[in-house]
Amino acid sequence: MNLGQYRRVRQVERRCGIWFRVPFTLGDFTCYVRRPGVTAEAAAAALAPYTRDSSRPVARGAFVAALFFLPFVLVLIALSLLTIWLPTRWMPT
Repeated sequence: MNLGQYRRVRQVERRCGIWFRVPFTLGDFTCYVRRPGVTAEAAAAALAPYTRDSSRPVARGAFVAALFFLPFVLVLIALSLLTIWLPTRWMPT
């Protein structure tokens, strides 16, 4: 974590009334500890602008992967069709 990210995290902690803790690294998993007197609902509402929807990046990644592999799949389909069709044509020797 660089200095800019550290300052941003500390700013969010002051504004939201929570402390971020990263007990172990497992993707982007981060837990938080609420300060005394901060309810779970208040912490969730304060964190909502800073948390991302996990379903959208996965769908976006799948879409980009499908676009990336589409030309390769089309070439493989064309090659397989030509492999089936070409032997049926008469070719002079």
